[in-house]
Amino acid sequence: EQTKKEEIQEEKGAENAGGSATDGGIGNKQPFTLTSREYVEAMGHGWNLGNSFDGVDTDESEEDKGETEWGNPTVTRELIHAIKEQGFNSIRIPMTMFKRYTEENGKAVVDEDWLARYKEVVDWAVEEGLYVMVNIHHDSWIWLKYWDGDKEAEEYVRFVQLWEQLADYFKDEPEQVCFETINEPDFEGESDEEKQEKLDAINLAAYDVIRASGGNSAERMIVIPTMNTNHEKCDPLLKLIQDLDDTHIIATVHYYGEWVFSANLGITGFDEAIDDDGKTARTAADSAMETVYKTFTQNDIGVVIGEYGVLGYDQGEKCNQPGEELKYYEYVNELARKYGLCLMFWDNGSGIDRVSGKYEWKKPQVGEMLWASMEGRSSYAAELDTLYFGEEAEEDVLVALTLNGNTFTEIEGLTEGEEYSYDESTATVTL
Repeated sequence: EQTKKEEIQEEKGAENAGGSATDGGIGNKQPFTLTSREYVEAMGHGWNLGNSFDGVDTDESEEDKGETEWGNPTVTRELIHAIKEQGFNSIRIPMTMFKRYTEENGKAVVDEDWLARYKEVVDWAVEEGLYVMVNIHHDSWIWLKYWDGDKEAEEYVRFVQLWEQLADYFKDEPEQVCFETINEPDFEGESDEEKQEKLDAINLAAYDVIRASGGNSAERMIVIPTMNTNHEKCDPLLKLIQDLDDTHIIATVHYYGEWVFSANLGITGFDEAIDDDGKTARTAADSAMETVYKTFTQNDIGVVIGEYGVLGYDQGEKCNQPGEELKYYEYVNELARKYGLCLMFWDNGSGIDRVSGKYEWKKPQVGEMLWASMEGRSSYAAELDTLYFGEEAEEDVLVALTLNGNTFTEIEGLTEGEEYSYDESTATVTL
């Protein structure tokens, strides 16, 4: 496995020959000529630096602990290097602005030290050759959610002012740094139509500020979300992007799978029927990825799944059955490859260990599956991969396999013909 990993890294290095560490592997292609679809392809597989710069205590009477607010350690250069070594090509760095600015004469002024520290981490990622997504995060629900639609209101004015400072501060960053307008937008009350009008206004405000900020941002890639980053709410965003007529815009949604499977609320299996029509977590993923593909990708608009994972991840085996969780990662990555999407794994500190300094996966099988899924498909038991026996088994046990184009060779530690046999025609192991 290690040898194969090294071979793949060597191949990727050869493919990117001619490009510097700061061009994200674009090679000899001139900067800012990538279309959004090409840019998404270059972003490849991504990872979220979650619960660091986005962590915040909403109690304004409490002192701000910055990037360590939600229990993660200070971000290190070694962590960013480890992300690149794990095979990821892109990194999303969520940042919450709340409590990191002060109101001065009617203007929200961002703390200079906060911005400088954030930029330091962005630049580490750039130097590693990663594509970087700069993102305004929990402000969406802390205060922007309550905007009433009036462009004179403090929420709208503050949002514009924050982006004016962000866009100016990062305007000279290279092409591989892109800006995401807002995370998981939502708005209070009113009809869906009125909420969408607010989101369109917010997205356009950020877009206009970024494009007017000078430097490299006249052509920088801008990432724009659907309402709630929901894949079922794509059409309004498609219209907005098409009206802008700008090839340097990417659409983004999030995907955590079907709630009842993702949080294991009565549906444990990835292929277990959820309702009477036979829908499963797998077929739901089919539908979601096909929707964003047909809406955006087929219209030459790249798509980033800015966050994906399972909702029960933090609970370990107490929530999601490990083998079924792995099936989810394996298949969603296959769909992303099929439809030309960039997937960005959500990691709030439960994924890669940031504390020990080793930067290894807390769930090694998850890391192994994500790595394997960057290059191809994996095999697994068609049903649950764990069998329980209340007493000694008196009959043979059959385990059907889903090979996904691979070939069964052996079971390590067991002797074929004595402890198990394999039927190639049915891809079934008999214990």
